Amino acid sequence: MINNLDSIILGIKDGEKAIEDLRVVLKKVKEEVITTQTFNYALQCPQTTKEAIVHEILLHFIQNPGEQSLEQVIQYLDGAIQSRIYAKNNPIRNLDEEFRTHINFKDEEGNTLLHHAVIGNKTEEITTLLVTYSANPLIQNADNKVPSDLAQGKTKEVLIKNMKKQANTKKESAMVGSLVPGVIIGGFLGVVLGAGVCCSKSFWWYDTRCNDSIFSCC
Repeated sequence: MINNLDSIILGIKDGEKAIEDLRVVLKKVKEEVITTQTFNYALQCPQTTKEAIVHEILLHFIQNPGEQSLEQVIQYLDGAIQSRIYAKNNPIRNLDEEFRTHINFKDEEGNTLLHHAVIGNKTEEITTLLVTYSANPLIQNADNKVPSDLAQGKTKEVLIKNMKKQANTKKESAMVGSLVPGVIIGGFLGVVLGAGVCCSKSFWWYDTRCNDSIFSCC
């Protein structure tokens, strides 16, 4: 049975509804349940449309946490993406890249989900995005601000703590994957980019905004 939210998404796909209709329904999300099927319908839309739909759904659960957490909803998104590999006429060729595209999607103001979580002081959602789903913390918005530029007080503490966790996880993964024991892939052959250093052929970045050494994947 198709619920109201899924019906709206199918309407957007067919050109009968708009993203604004989706926002209206999401405000009543307590009456709806997000499932893998919800994202299955969204992923059938053209690229820009599906990105906008997925962003609106995930953004809603950052700004309005309820019975379903952001982590649970992203799990459904991941499941839908994984299942698309078996679908006929599937345009998705790289599942990991598809997932990262949605997690790091920039809205009209250039803000990612992580920007919005920081702006709303949503510390639990910040942890989910950074540690569980490896959101990129160095994406700039239209004002050239990365999430750490917008964070204050407790929110900034949580953000930096979880950036370090993400960096350590990626560092350990790279070390395990290194072909030469004790050698970290990529090294530190980088170029200075503004306030940070990003290695064009490396797994690490360094962000001086955080007043600490923080390394992660580029």
